[in-house]
Amino acid sequence: MNKIERISSILIKLQSRRNITAQQIANEFGISIRTVYRDIQILEEAGIPIVSNMGVGYSIIEGYKLPPLMFSISEAVAFLLAEKQLSTQFNVDGYELFRSGMDKIRSVLKFANRDILEKFENYIDVLQLSEVRQESNPFHVLEPLIQSIIGNKTVKIEYAALYNGETTIREIEPVGLFYMFGQWYLLAWCKLRNDYRTFKLNRIGNITMTENLFEKRHPPLKNLIRQIYSSPPYHNIVLKIEKSVLFGIGSLKYNHGLVSEEIDGGYVIQTYKTNSLEYFARWYLSFADKATIIESPELEIMVKDLLNKLWNKTISNEFKNNQKVKTMNMNLPKVISDLLDAQNNHDSTAYANCFSETATVVDEGKTYKGRVEIRNWINDANQQYKIAMEAIQYIEDNQTGILKAKVSGSFDGSPVLLNYHFRFNSGLIENLEVI
Repeated sequence: MNKIERISSILIKLQSRRNITAQQIANEFGISIRTVYRDIQILEEAGIPIVSNMGVGYSIIEGYKLPPLMFSISEAVAFLLAEKQLSTQFNVDGYELFRSGMDKIRSVLKFANRDILEKFENYIDVLQLSEVRQESNPFHVLEPLIQSIIGNKTVKIEYAALYNGETTIREIEPVGLFYMFGQWYLLAWCKLRNDYRTFKLNRIGNITMTENLFEKRHPPLKNLIRQIYSSPPYHNIVLKIEKSVLFGIGSLKYNHGLVSEEIDGGYVIQTYKTNSLEYFARWYLSFADKATIIESPELEIMVKDLLNKLWNKTISNEFKNNQKVKTMNMNLPKVISDLLDAQNNHDSTAYANCFSETATVVDEGKTYKGRVEIRNWINDANQQYKIAMEAIQYIEDNQTGILKAKVSGSFDGSPVLLNYHFRFNSGLIENLEVI
């Protein structure tokens, strides 16, 4: 940046702020304090009424009007891109204000640049699929919120909570606005909850200004955000994902706390940071068949737990009927078919009646003798794990048989494949060993 460009940029800084210090100017442009003094002197000699206040900084005398600023074509295109992006974040009223502002920018462009911008606008668009609901922010809440922050006066809002749909009236002391996960939020002191709360702008209904001054002195917004959003226990997660999944994930990865990602052959290594493990796990299940959890034992446990709940929930009459068809196709002995039905119905008495009075069961190194012990054993297992069995393969040889079954339930590692070794006597099970 040459000297003329730098002095012009300093003038723009002075126009856009109430006060700016010499140190801030020096840091912004990478120059010394002495150079700042010289540049300010040049502006003063050019007739710009600059005021220097000790300990406060430089400012332009209030009421002084400068000629309209000229925008470069690159700056104008940057504003155009911002306008297009903001069109997806605010409702019609808000978008009309952005368009009005863009028209004013166009009005100060040179004719040649104005034509370029008009043509370039045809090459920029925001894709909005009609069947996809796009959340927008109600623009009417912004002005009273800004006035509240500037004037240190409270506002009353009607707020609809997402988790229960309940609408409450809150008197709040707004601290500031911030953008996160594709949405705008308000951070404010809530008098109803007597604590800082985050409010999603598009869940704010009516909003009214009051004459009540703030009762608290609030920390800067950035400090509060760091304090509030660093306090929950965050979970670090590392995933290895097939590249083909990236299109389906889209921008949702940012909503779920993406920190970094790097290409590894046909895969992408992604690192996430989340404070809601269950929320992340439910999202992960949507592409889990194309991904591997590299780091986060807690996530693995959560995913298994959700899968177990899903499996147990789908054990319906339809499943049981399908299971009967499968067992019939395997030509299972009647006692094995009865055993499977009893297990999937969690009927411990019917299960025990498939065994002889003197039968034994060996499972996980423990031996259970007689129908009473067998009934108690399977009843305890069902109550604790809600076990379901699906026959996979059956081999029979004389008075013995081996059943391979997929066993699922609310235990770690579910589902698993187990082998059931049977010995029969008079149509009943005399011995069972589970391996």
